[in-house]
Amino acid sequence: MLGISILALALFVTALIDILRSQHLTTRIKAVWVWAALVLPFLGPVVWFLVGHRSAPSVNESLVNSRY
Repeated sequence: MLGISILALALFVTALIDILRSQHLTTRIKAVWVWAALVLPFLGPVVWFLVGHRSAPSVNESLVNSRY
């Protein structure tokens, strides 16, 4: 049981750091994702890594596409 708790905490902290470091999200969208991770401590981070993390192109892709 302790192992699952540690795993859930690690997933939550990793998602929180990843959300806050995302450059493709506005501050408002980051706040929504952080709220989701806090309210749904296991499901929120899982959904972030499945959907939110890849929901917008990276900064490098945006720069490449804007040049051509």
